[in-house]
Amino acid sequence: MRETKKRRPPVRMPQKLLAHARRWKRNRTWVVEYEGARVGSIKTAWRRAIRDADLPDVTPHTLKHTAVTWAMHKGVPLADAAGFFGTTVATLESVYLHHHPSFQEATAKALDGWK
Repeated sequence: MRETKKRRPPVRMPQKLLAHARRWKRNRTWVVEYEGARVGSIKTAWRRAIRDADLPDVTPHTLKHTAVTWAMHKGVPLADAAGFFGTTVATLESVYLHHHPSFQEATAKALDGWK
């Protein structure tokens, strides 16, 4: 496999997804399937799904970007989000921080107190 700079850290599975994963294992079903059959290639399935949905500009990174944005909206600490999403705190600060509820909070509060 080709060596890249992409980080793939271990990720704690959210409880709702864990419950589904346990059910899939118990029922011996595939996580990614189509009409009851295992999907052989995620890349091919992805291309077909975006074509069928007429969403040509959507990439797997779009899903990651959305998830990181949602995490920021929920106020997830930057270090936790960085580890979970396999990115750096610096990237979160430069790209996503404006979505975080604490964005510029201290400065805004300080200015509120000025007369």
